[in-house]
Amino acid sequence: MLPALDRPLSLSPNSVWRERRAFAHYSQYAASLIAGELDMDFWGGVVPQVCRSEPAVWDAINAISALFESPEPCFDPVWLRQDDTNSQILRLNHSDALRWYSRSLANMRRQIDRGSVDIHVALISCILFICIETLQGRVKEALRLYQQGVGLIFELRAGRTRMGSCPDTTLLEDTIIPIFLRLGTIALSISGVPVSGLLDEMQSLTGNTFSSLGSVRLAMTALAAEGMIFQRTVEEHSAIKGHEVPIPLAFKNKQEDIQNRLAAWHRAYTNLVNSSDPSELPSSVTSLLLTFHAATFIITTVCTQQLETAYDAYLPQFRLIVEQSSVHLEASSGPNGRQPPFTFEMGPGLSLFLTAIKCRDPCLRRRALQLLRKARPVQGLYKYPPGATLAEAFMRLEESGHPECAGSYGESTRYDDTTLTSSVSEGQYAMSESETTIPLAGLISEESRIHGYCVFRPRDDPWPLGDLDISKWNRGPDQIYLKFSRNRFDENTKTWRMVHDIVPIDY
Repeated sequence: MLPALDRPLSLSPNSVWRERRAFAHYSQYAASLIAGELDMDFWGGVVPQVCRSEPAVWDAINAISALFESPEPCFDPVWLRQDDTNSQILRLNHSDALRWYSRSLANMRRQIDRGSVDIHVALISCILFICIETLQGRVKEALRLYQQGVGLIFELRAGRTRMGSCPDTTLLEDTIIPIFLRLGTIALSISGVPVSGLLDEMQSLTGNTFSSLGSVRLAMTALAAEGMIFQRTVEEHSAIKGHEVPIPLAFKNKQEDIQNRLAAWHRAYTNLVNSSDPSELPSSVTSLLLTFHAATFIITTVCTQQLETAYDAYLPQFRLIVEQSSVHLEASSGPNGRQPPFTFEMGPGLSLFLTAIKCRDPCLRRRALQLLRKARPVQGLYKYPPGATLAEAFMRLEESGHPECAGSYGESTRYDDTTLTSSVSEGQYAMSESETTIPLAGLISEESRIHGYCVFRPRDDPWPLGDLDISKWNRGPDQIYLKFSRNRFDENTKTWRMVHDIVPIDY
C-alpha cells in the first residue's frame, strides 16, 4: 500500500480517519477486484500515485472504496430509466461516498474552468467518475461521462483541447484508450456510445503474433466491438428494407473480413499460449478471451440470417462459452468462493446472456443462465441480474408448449447472495447434453423463437409501444414490458414475415 497522502486532508479528525480507512480498503482489497488480472498497473499503480498530488482523484478513490465495500446498486432492468428514485435511497446510505464524489467533481470543474487541469488527471478522473456512477447503478450518467471522455480523447488527438498536449502518450495509448475501448464494447449492448471512433486504429492489431495477453485482449476487444457494430448495422438495414431484401455485397465483404480477422486472432492467440509459460497465462483471462471470440464469431456469422434456427449450427461455440465461463468464474472468485459485486472490466456476462437467449439446447442455455447468476452483478457498464431475468423470460416464452424442454429455470429472478446454485446439477447437465438426440428445430420451432426484443417502461419511454395494446394487462404505470418479434410463415406468399407481441415482465 502507498504511504499517506502528501497533502492536507479534511479538517475534521473523524473525517480524516474515514478517508484514510477508505483509502486503505481500496489499496488492500477493492483495487485488485476492480482491476482483474491485467489492470493492476492502472488501478493499483497509476491511480494511487496520482491521488497523492490530486485531491480530486483522492476523493474519487475513497468514494469508489466506500461504494464497493457496501454495494447497493440499482438493478432497475430498464437500463436508461429516467426516474431515479432508487438512487435517492442510495444517497442516504452512502453519505460519505457521495460527499467525496461531490467534492471531487467540484474540484475537477474548478480546474477545468481555470484551464489548469492536466489532461491525464482529467481522463483518469473521468474513468473514476464512470466507476462511481456504475457502482450506484446510474448507467445513464456513466454513459454520459463515457461520451465526454471519448470526446476529450478525440479533441486531444486533433490538437483542439484547451488542456494542452499529452506529454506521456504511452499512458494514453497503452492504458487509457484501451480502457475506454473495453467500456464502449460492453456499453454497445445497451446504447449507441461513440466507441467506433476508437476502432479506426485498431484493425491492424490482429496480426500474426502477440507479445502479451494485454495485446491479445486489446485486439479481441476491438474485434468484439466491430462484430457488435456490424450486427447492429445489419439489423437496422433489415428493419428498414425488410428481411426479404438480399444482404448488400458490402455487408457480406465486411462479414468475411471480420471472420478472417477472428481466425487470425485465434491463430496468434494459440501461438502465444503454446510459446508461453502457463504460469504467465492466468486462466481467468484466457478463458474469458475465448468466450468473447466464440460469441463474436456467432453474432457476426448469424446476424445476416433471417431465421433463428441458424443459431443451431453453432452448438460447439455455445458449449465453449459455457465451459470457459465456468473456468473463468472459478478462477476469479473471491476468498469465500463467491464473485465480488463489481468489476470495471469485461466479464463473461454478455457471452453467457447470448447463450441463454440464442442457444436452444435446453441444458446448455440453463447452464448459461446458472453461470450468469453466479457472475459479478455489475461488469463494466452492464447490470446482469436484470439480464438473467430477461433470459429466463425468453426461455419461458419459447419453451411453453414444448414439453420436451420442460425443466427448472434455476433460482428466483431477484438477485441476492443465494443465487449461486441451480436446481440443474453438474451431473444432470453433462448427462442430458450427451443424450440429447432430438434436433433443436424439433424441440423449439422457428415460429416459437424470439428474434428481436426490447425492455421498456411506457411511462418513461413510450415509443417502443407502437400500436400494441397493453390495456389488456391492466397493470400500473410502473410496469415493465418485454416487446419481442418472431418469424411467422405466410402460407399465401410462402415467405417468412416478422410479427410483434408484448408481455409484462416482473422483476
